[in-house]
Amino acid sequence: MKRILAVLKRDMLSTTRDAMLLYIVLAPLILGFGLRWVLPSVGRTSINLAVTEDFDPAMREAIEPYASLKIVGDADALERRVLAFDEVLGIEAAEGTYRLVLEGNESEASRELAGIVLDRVLDGTGLPTAPIEQVGKVRMPFREWIGVFMALSAMFFGAMVMGFHIVEDKETRVIHALWVSPMSRGEYIAARSLLVLVLAVVTAFAGLWALGLTGYNVAQVALTALLGGVTGILFGFLMGATSPNQIAAFAFVKMGFLPLLLPAVAALLMPDHLEFLLYWAPTYWAYVALKSILIDGAGWGALWVPLAAMLGLTVAALAAATPFRGCGAAWSLPPAELQRLTLRGNGATIWHNHIDKKAMTGSDKPSLQRAGDSASPAG
Repeated sequence: MKRILAVLKRDMLSTTRDAMLLYIVLAPLILGFGLRWVLPSVGRTSINLAVTEDFDPAMREAIEPYASLKIVGDADALERRVLAFDEVLGIEAAEGTYRLVLEGNESEASRELAGIVLDRVLDGTGLPTAPIEQVGKVRMPFREWIGVFMALSAMFFGAMVMGFHIVEDKETRVIHALWVSPMSRGEYIAARSLLVLVLAVVTAFAGLWALGLTGYNVAQVALTALLGGVTGILFGFLMGATSPNQIAAFAFVKMGFLPLLLPAVAALLMPDHLEFLLYWAPTYWAYVALKSILIDGAGWGALWVPLAAMLGLTVAALAAATPFRGCGAAWSLPPAELQRLTLRGNGATIWHNHIDKKAMTGSDKPSLQRAGDSASPAG
């Protein structure tokens, strides 16, 4: 266990020192905060008006139901606000009435809507209303839908980090050095897998927190992220096993990451009666589980089927993936490349890289010397 934790600690430190890997880990936070800044304007009115602080409070109260009002200090501040990059129209009092202040490049719809609102408010009639029949959700849960795909993507960010670490170990021949270390192949795989599971949970919650999502079942999201991380383990080992260098690893990420999200996107677009065509994909079931948690607010009973299907398909893929089985063999030096030498005196054994003795003279043959002792091959 100590060796597993040592490798995990080494990977964490290496990740913080590599700008690219650090960006991968922080990507959910960066995307979450960026989208959180944009999302408040989604679904709101398109009429943005600005008024001064001394604007009639009664008029301000009458306009607020129909437009987004921004309060500025004085007339000069109002002019500067209208001239800013975004589309904001000003309203100012003039000679017992009110008039719009325009920059001149506003859209026609904004000018007309602002004029209609101002006319109706001044007439005291207000805007006309129409009966509304609600046939779906009260609102479109933009934030929750983005949270589903954010958490789904975050499950594989840790797998990318693991894949790059494996490729680095192959390039620096650290994997070959592990042959003569006490660490077994199983411990190496366990350490790499633990990294993926930790990052899957941490990045999923970080992305949801950055988006400002609250009120979901934390235990459900944690379990879904853990099982999704098992799918990420397969992705990471395939990436490490099939990529001989960092450039190839980048290509694998570009070609492999989008197909992982494709079943979720397809499930969002295709009719419900055709979703059975996606049952083969673990990421489809991860999408179903996250949708049930973040959008539908479902209980545990609705999660067991997608979670069990995701885990079963991933385990089956891990068992059948030939590249995954070859990943461990990639560090295993063939026995022909090793020579065991026995030190006389204490019977200790070491492993020494094989040297072709046919191409050497007698004086060139490798030997190990201690005080008064010599080493000779023993098998």
